[in-house]
Amino acid sequence: MIAVVLAMWLQLSGETANVLPETLDACPMDARTIGEAGIHRCRCSADDTRGGGVWGTDIYTDDSRICRAAVHGGTLTDRGGMVRFRIERGRSGYRGSERQGVVSRSWSAAPRSIRFLRRDEGDNEAVARCPDDGSRLAFGLSLRCLCLTRDTEDGEVFGSGPYTDGSRLCRAAVHAGMIGENGGVILVRRAEGLQSYTGSARNGILSHSYGAWPGSVRVIAGEGNF
Repeated sequence: MIAVVLAMWLQLSGETANVLPETLDACPMDARTIGEAGIHRCRCSADDTRGGGVWGTDIYTDDSRICRAAVHGGTLTDRGGMVRFRIERGRSGYRGSERQGVVSRSWSAAPRSIRFLRRDEGDNEAVARCPDDGSRLAFGLSLRCLCLTRDTEDGEVFGSGPYTDGSRLCRAAVHAGMIGENGGVILVRRAEGLQSYTGSARNGILSHSYGAWPGSVRVIAGEGNF
């Protein structure tokens, strides 16, 4: 039944490969309303990342705003996306810090904690790892693929969106603000090349300017690590 639904959806979309629609619930304000311990997944809107208190660093109190804490922890950008976290035992203290433009505060003991989970190669096997660049994608075709943390660490980027299809895809996605430096899932599309590409500095990555190039890629969307 799942295969039939997926096939019908792909036929209707007509242009996207390796895309499985997600129907996750929106994240609650904090984890206090979640009674069950263990691993949870939910979806953050961009608005959900922009307000609310955060207490801790890497491990947060369970009354921290989930989506804003995920940005602080580097598993989500302020564009929102999907997050995955574990409810854990409380700690005797939580250290505040400033990261990714979000200030978290220190706090004393709390009854429960949340920790955001990093993606590794064993997670979500249905999503293939991203190629180094988009030069082998068919024109007009979109691809949903996985960037690991190490995929964002090196490689050159040309342009500011669209990018040359020879650019390192995962670093281009960070430059575009679609994912953080810890990686995530991205949706990219290849298009015809441009006569010139303008470089810029964004999100800690410097892209280069370039002249005419036969193919372009645009990072359409991103989902944080989950």
